[in-house]
Amino acid sequence: MRRVLVPQAIDPAGMEVLRHPEVIILGPLSSPDELSAAMREVDAVLIRLWPISGEAIRSARRLKVIAKHGVGTDNIDLEACRKRGVHVTITETANRGTVSEYVLGALITVARHWKAAEEALKAGDYEGRIRYYGTEWAGKTIGVVGYGRIGRSLTPRLVHGLHAQVLVYDPYVPRDILMDHPQVQWADSLDALVKAADAVTLHTPLTPETYRMFDAARLAKMKPGAFLINAARGPIVDPVALVDALTSHHLGGAVLDVFDPEPPLADNPLWEAPNLLVTPHIAASTHEAVQRMGVEAAASIMQHFHLREG
Repeated sequence: MRRVLVPQAIDPAGMEVLRHPEVIILGPLSSPDELSAAMREVDAVLIRLWPISGEAIRSARRLKVIAKHGVGTDNIDLEACRKRGVHVTITETANRGTVSEYVLGALITVARHWKAAEEALKAGDYEGRIRYYGTEWAGKTIGVVGYGRIGRSLTPRLVHGLHAQVLVYDPYVPRDILMDHPQVQWADSLDALVKAADAVTLHTPLTPETYRMFDAARLAKMKPGAFLINAARGPIVDPVALVDALTSHHLGGAVLDVFDPEPPLADNPLWEAPNLLVTPHIAASTHEAVQRMGVEAAASIMQHFHLREG
């Protein structure tokens, strides 16, 4: 029998994939504090956002596979998994289009001052309509930092949906995979991208290299009035520097779906920044995407144990 721990609820369709005469499903748990003890006698874990420490992995003597419900693995101690021979899977294709749609909406919403205009209208200030002139994206340059699954899904939407020019920066992918279109170009460096872009959208994993990639110095290099979208990982952007860039109006606005720490603190200085839109890590959260992530994560576990065909 294979013991599979599902600490947090997933879509019922994903749970159905796990149902098998040779599988015992454990969970959900009440809190992340219970995770380490619950892992000690299981063969697999299907994890969402709760952290899995190296200590928990080393103590889980039967553990063979961790299936991530999503694509970011920064909540899993990958080095501990490597040393123990624990296989880690991600749901590679489940949410790339979902996040791309979120970014399109974010770009339009922040550039049209939607939040401020709505608040003015609700306060009875209909004449706010003549103060909140927005920005069109047709013909503007949008920088895509990270050309993985989401970056490649987003680029044609920016070109065909917004009729924008797109600059791409990713030193880890070959240039021949770039979308073949005259509106899409490689940037020679990250600084070259931020200096040229009217908006920058981040789609990199969180690594030592990308931690605080957008610090005060890099934010200062962005075009005056440019916009920043972060639906990747919170620590990529220095929040204090971002507040300064927004408060000084060097940046025209920003949209954050991720934070450092997460969840964000109640007294986070970001809350006072002008033209900042925030959402609670929902860029990949649609009914359809959550179902796909649950099914793909569950299927990867079953395939690992040869209980389901690939």
